[in-house]
Amino acid sequence: MKTYLMLICLILCLGLYGEPIVETMINQEVWHASFSDTRMITCYPYDTSYASGLTHITIWDITNPGYPQAGDTFSMSSYIYYKILADPLVWGNYLIFLEGRYVQIYDITNIHNPVQIGQIWVSQTYCITMFKNYLVLGNGDGSIDLWNIANTAAPQHLSTSNTLASIWDMWVAGDKLAVRCGHSQYNTAKLMSFNEDDKSFTEVVSVTEDCVIDYVSEIQGKLIYRAADAYVRLYDYDQSGANLVSEFSPAYHMNSILTDGNILLGYGANKQVQIWRLDPENNLHKIGHYDLSHSSFQSGLLFELRDGRLLFSFSTLICAIMDVSNLSP
Repeated sequence: MKTYLMLICLILCLGLYGEPIVETMINQEVWHASFSDTRMITCYPYDTSYASGLTHITIWDITNPGYPQAGDTFSMSSYIYYKILADPLVWGNYLIFLEGRYVQIYDITNIHNPVQIGQIWVSQTYCITMFKNYLVLGNGDGSIDLWNIANTAAPQHLSTSNTLASIWDMWVAGDKLAVRCGHSQYNTAKLMSFNEDDKSFTEVVSVTEDCVIDYVSEIQGKLIYRAADAYVRLYDYDQSGANLVSEFSPAYHMNSILTDGNILLGYGANKQVQIWRLDPENNLHKIGHYDLSHSSFQSGLLFELRDGRLLFSFSTLICAIMDVSNLSP
């Protein structure tokens, strides 16, 4: 195993272009992952032969990014089957996920002994995320519930905002909430602003596609999303509505994308993590890439991008954290 990991490290170093640096690498089955400054989770389903949903979560201590420490791998079972642990995310030293009719909150300070410290009963919540220091629930009826979980043992409901049913996914986009909602086959990409006074969300802009959308965000003050037709579209907007200003074709190899500020990351069939900067004229400039095309790995997924650190995978075999904060234009 040690030899195998050394070979993997060599492949990663050879793939370096520009200045992105892999600071953490884990040889672990991974279908989903999330992280904070000190904790990370990798998740996988019990049966990978069909889309059974995530059932197992491994907890990692990444306080020292170069030497991640594996903790407990836990699951929840009922009689003869594993329960689905949906939308798991890490917030500080907490693990939060959907399990049936509950949002479960665990303290993972001790990676070998995760402790349940709170739960919220829900009826039709499809997705969750953390916005600022609040827990956000996206529901099938189009409502968005905001909870204060500062006291994890007694979460406090703060507000309910309404948008287009159903809410399938949510992401934090700077000071806004990005939402994928609407019909299951033709989605709406939406940005929502947050009112700190009454803790509510209000629609800023929305665009409806004739297909599924798999990611929504804001970049350089513009709405951006990736559609199932493999195009990434960019919209300027004001009070009168949204205007398409640019679209990037499948030739850009953006099967999976994430944004942060004016940076766009794409991961595609060419097995490269490509890093782009968007200029004020809505043109993309490539400022770096991480090349795995010479390896036997299949393309993986981009999971999270925060504070200049990218969490991603290659195939379902390796999970890595890469520093992309110090790239030149």
